[in-house]
Amino acid sequence: MRITFLILVGLLITLPHPVQAGEGTDWDTETLSGDWNGARNSWSEKGVNADLLFKGIVMDNPAGGIRQGTDYMQNLELKIGLDTVKLWNIPDSAAYIHIILNSGGKMNAAYVGSQMGIANIEVPDNTAKLYQGWFNKYLFNSTLSILVGVYPVDAEFYVTDSSGVFLHPSFGVGAEISQTGKNGPSIYPISSLGMRIKYQPLPVFYVQAAVLDGDPGESHNPHWVHFNPFHGDGSLFVSEMGYLPDEANQKTAPEIDQGKEVTLTKKQKLEDKYRPISKVAIGYWSYSKSYDDLVDSDPAGNPLQRTNQGTYLLMENSVYRSEDRERDAAIFVRYGRAEKDVNTFDYSASTGLRVRGLIAGRADDFFGIAATRANASKKFQLAQKFIGINIPGNETAVEVTYRAQLKPWLVMQPNVQRIFNPGLAPALKNVTLIGLQCEIAL
Repeated sequence: MRITFLILVGLLITLPHPVQAGEGTDWDTETLSGDWNGARNSWSEKGVNADLLFKGIVMDNPAGGIRQGTDYMQNLELKIGLDTVKLWNIPDSAAYIHIILNSGGKMNAAYVGSQMGIANIEVPDNTAKLYQGWFNKYLFNSTLSILVGVYPVDAEFYVTDSSGVFLHPSFGVGAEISQTGKNGPSIYPISSLGMRIKYQPLPVFYVQAAVLDGDPGESHNPHWVHFNPFHGDGSLFVSEMGYLPDEANQKTAPEIDQGKEVTLTKKQKLEDKYRPISKVAIGYWSYSKSYDDLVDSDPAGNPLQRTNQGTYLLMENSVYRSEDRERDAAIFVRYGRAEKDVNTFDYSASTGLRVRGLIAGRADDFFGIAATRANASKKFQLAQKFIGINIPGNETAVEVTYRAQLKPWLVMQPNVQRIFNPGLAPALKNVTLIGLQCEIAL
């Protein structure tokens, strides 16, 4: 798989193809490897933007969990944004390709044993995968968009911007959804074919829905090269309705005369870069295929079949913004439920605070503190009692992190986590994790 990935990268470098970087990107400043002797700028002019992003994280478990020790994980992401007008003369549309290559150890699997996970780049299999590959068409003055292709629902559903700074996976998609499906839902790192429709008649309101393959990849061989949408495992339906009150107050940038140079103040740049956060959304999801009840069975001894479905509610809001825009703070609250008869967790909840510019003069740094809890369903607890195990009622994680933007292309992020009741396993003691993540825009 690594050879396949390298061949694909080589082809992309030699072809006039391309992270979705905006026009006018200063490659020499914003990336470590620069403009590649003008190649990146040339591709961008032709409609292709290619970015490489490296992430590596080292974590240490000094006590508790499965065993003590240190491990290292990494991934490489190739993001390709395609300008459909320049390339194929298709207006009001967008296309995107995102490939990931994971490698390194398995910190959670080998040392911690958490059900929710501990790092959002840890994956079951070290291999290259097609994470996204879609075409999106905008209609009716961009109020309606239809996306088709390989699509992860966590790209647009169950998303809170203020929780994105954290490394724990449950601050992405909630643990109650992440646990579902034979091979997980269509979220990082394995996505499935699907269609998403989004309608946003006003800047402050949207409604969206997606239908995807119910079993991304293959449960025993989840590599993107073996992707098969026709293996008969049903579908996943997800819908979300959201309200964005601050969008009503956003002002459009003033028009600039052709050829006229405009120098923005630092406050204006920060105002544009870090807009206020304000969002309330409710979502519903359901699988078309039934799942076995954890406890109940029919007279013949076969497990009763249950619908696997759930709902979620999320809210985030900016609670402070300094006058010079050097500092702001936002909070988030999320809650989701899943079918208690077929899932380990019947609900999860999380809340947190994100502060930008906590240290004076560092307006691009983020500090965050958050907590998440996944509750063990009564049926799962009962099923465990039947085999002689009395499990804790929940798994809980608390995270404190600081994301330091040291260079435009370099981020270092120390991280501390406290995991309570890892894996719902009575034999595992609570864990304190110490980690450091590095991000490099290559």
